[in-house]
Parts: sequence; structure tokens; C-alpha cells
Amino acid sequence: MDVRFDFDIDDLDSMVKNEAMAVAKERARGMRCKRHGQAPDLKLKGAQIVVDACCQKFADEVSSAISD
Repeated sequence: MDVRFDFDIDDLDSMVKNEAMAVAKERARGMRCKRHGQAPDLKLKGAQIVVDACCQKFADEVSSAISD
């Protein structure tokens, strides 16, 4: 037996982005800048996850941790 679902392309795009964001947040959870003690802030802008951090070094660390 076959079960099929039809997804609206916009809904599918949104689901993929939301899942990617959830994975990124899970990977970054608990990360804090060693120098400033701040946590990163992740935002979804279009098809990109943007890392907002207290300094570039920490932003690079978080970016590395959340990317595949």
C-alpha cells in the first residue's frame, strides 16, 4: 500500500528551514563566548541562518559548530 502526501512548495520550504533552524539551535545550545560570557543569537533570514555574537571569533566558533 502506498500513502502519498502533496505538499505546497512554500510549506515544504518553510518546513525545511524550520528544521534546519531547530538543528542549529540545538547544536549551539549551551555555547558561551569564553571571553565575554555571552550566548549566540541565531536568526533565520531568507534561506540563511545568521549568527549574531559578541565578537567575530565566537561567531566563527558557533558557525563552525552548527554547519555540516
